[in-house]
Parts: sequence; C-alpha cells; structure tokens
Amino acid sequence: MQFLGHLRGIASDGLRDRARKDFAKDPDAKALSETARTMEDAPYRDWMKLVRDAGRVTQRSDAYKFERFYQYIGGHEIFVRGICAVEECRPEIERARADEAHDDANTSLDLLPGLPKPKYFPVEWHTQPGS
Repeated sequence: MQFLGHLRGIASDGLRDRARKDFAKDPDAKALSETARTMEDAPYRDWMKLVRDAGRVTQRSDAYKFERFYQYIGGHEIFVRGICAVEECRPEIERARADEAHDDANTSLDLLPGLPKPKYFPVEWHTQPGS
C-alpha cells in the first residue's frame, strides 16, 4: 500500500504537465498541432488519423504512459468500490426501476427530425473505443 500512496503523490504532482511538455517538445507533435488547427470541418476519418498519429507520439513519453496506467488503476479501484456501494442499495434501486416500468412517459424518446448531431458526437469517451 505504501507504493500506491507514493504513486498518488507523483500523479498529483504533475505527471500530466510533464507528459504535456514531452509532447510539446516532440517535433512530430508540433506538426500534428499545426495540422489540427486547420481541421475544424475535416471528416471524421481525418480526425481519427490525427488521433492515431498523436497516440504514437504520446507513447514516446514515459510520463504519459505512467499517467495512463495510473488512471486505469484509479478507475479500477473506483469501479470495485462502486459495485459494493450499489449492491448495498440494490433493493431500493430495483423498487425505483419497477415503479418506472409502469410510467409510460419514461419508455420512449422522440427526436426532432433533421436535428444535426453535435460536433462532439464521434468523440471517444472514458478512454474506451466506442465509449
């Protein structure tokens, strides 16, 4: 446990800043940043290529790799603790869901025809492809 406490101290003391600095001084990153500035209305596939290329550059930074590892471990810890918290409330949650099942107002969603998707729609969330 001392090791994890030490890692928390390192992570909170600027791993992301160090990873940003590593990225900023990489010559390939500078070119990617310039490209990104011109891509506001670019197709999704062009953005995904840019993201993949940036991913290759970030992997050169030990600070970035450690920060991503640390985030994974932290997320896992929250998940494991969250399961216990939800299980304690399971009976109340199941009662609430059963009540909702009888409420027709919560069973469908009507979208406005022709409503454009927001620009952020294809963004990958929570570090998971497809979110």
